Amino acid sequence: MVVNHSKWRQAAFIAVLVFFFISLYAMPFQTGDSIWSNVIGQWIVTHHRIPTHDHWAWTAVGQKWTPQEWGFEVMLYLVNHALGFLGVVLLMSLISVLTWVVFADVLKRQGRSYPRVWAIVAAALSAPWDQIRAETFSYLFFALTLWIVERDKPRRLLWLLPLEFVWVNLHGSFALGIGLVLWMGLSNLLPSWDWGWLQHQQHRHHGRQRLFAAVGMGCVSLINPQGWHMYVFAYWLSFQTHISHYILEWQPATITELPTVLLVIELGLFMFLRLQRKEPVQFRQLFWALGTLYMFMKAVRFGSYALLTTPWAFGSNLPFESTWLKRVQQVKSLPAVLSLGLSVGCTLLALQSGFKIHGTLIQNAASTVDPKVVEVVANIHRTHPNWRMWNGYGVGDALESAGLPVSIDGRTEVYLANGWLKTYMDVMQGKPGTLKTLHQQHIDLVCVAKQEPLSELLSATSNWVQVYHGKTYVLFERKTAV
Repeated sequence: MVVNHSKWRQAAFIAVLVFFFISLYAMPFQTGDSIWSNVIGQWIVTHHRIPTHDHWAWTAVGQKWTPQEWGFEVMLYLVNHALGFLGVVLLMSLISVLTWVVFADVLKRQGRSYPRVWAIVAAALSAPWDQIRAETFSYLFFALTLWIVERDKPRRLLWLLPLEFVWVNLHGSFALGIGLVLWMGLSNLLPSWDWGWLQHQQHRHHGRQRLFAAVGMGCVSLINPQGWHMYVFAYWLSFQTHISHYILEWQPATITELPTVLLVIELGLFMFLRLQRKEPVQFRQLFWALGTLYMFMKAVRFGSYALLTTPWAFGSNLPFESTWLKRVQQVKSLPAVLSLGLSVGCTLLALQSGFKIHGTLIQNAASTVDPKVVEVVANIHRTHPNWRMWNGYGVGDALESAGLPVSIDGRTEVYLANGWLKTYMDVMQGKPGTLKTLHQQHIDLVCVAKQEPLSELLSATSNWVQVYHGKTYVLFERKTAV
């Protein structure tokens, strides 16, 4: 009887990923974007159209706004409505598992040694960016683009067109796919050279095919609610808004953060092995990998893209030389037994984690999205429906899910466009003129996190009284209502 070790190893690989991601997504989520996406999805399903103007924040009512992630938001709402939080966890786990399974196959086709090991390492390091958000789908689409464009069969490139159509209606990072295919086409047209460690091979036929595919993807990307304005929006948000001044995920990566340290160690290991074994690096892969690393150093939100391209460009093609590993491989049945045990164990653990998941999306939010404060604010709003509220950035989405008008939510682009974000930051930091701004805006209720400077300022102000003190948030009422 011949034992197919490869199938058992693949089964164990998938089982490990399933257990890891179900456990990851089953934890209470930290970001309010998940709640906001559910709110917008519900609105679209209820009204059978995509909104073109703001209807939620009193600071932006009537302002032009169209959701770029409407496809994900509809999908999230439908899954949450039908299956609850368990369905959301299974959906996001499926997407993340597919991402790293496809990526492992990309590494395997590139001839990289231990592709599944490096895929699991990259999947573990991607945990900070794997959230219940539309961008998680983009990691899968990016991996699929790599998988398709590296194939030698021209007909495979046609799959890039429907992939781009779905991508552009799920998340704004669709331009990365077009850029990757465009670069792969242009680089294939460059003359061949061999500089020892750095090599390049010309493939004009492949280059022309990929360029045509990139043009087709650009045309297909225009099939979205905003058309070509999606490109204008992406440029404006990335280069003209100074968004890194306000949002942490748009700020540069720092070497003191664990994912950054581990990514640098992984890159250093790859470079050491290639130099030691005199393995050449392909120019087209090197250029794109350095580009994603640069994006990561400029904004930490691009970490998963860097994790995808680093092993793809720098991974070694030669296996490690280990006497212990050779001895293990000599025992023919041992790898299959270990893989079987790992598959069964991880599958059982994943099922156990799944049985513990209950409730809806909102009910599984972490304490940073305080559900109690939403209930208290809702009661106050019923008593004083005309009161205007000032709220913190992190709780705005949860308040909107209860139908409450807010001053700000997770849609950064809206408040960058109307200038409200700068005013919000100045007030939250308790800068001079904060109390005057609250008075001018007719604020009667303030809902902010306890550690915010605004909370300390209002606690020391005689005209404001604290009416609620929760785990994360506090509420202040003006003594004399405006």
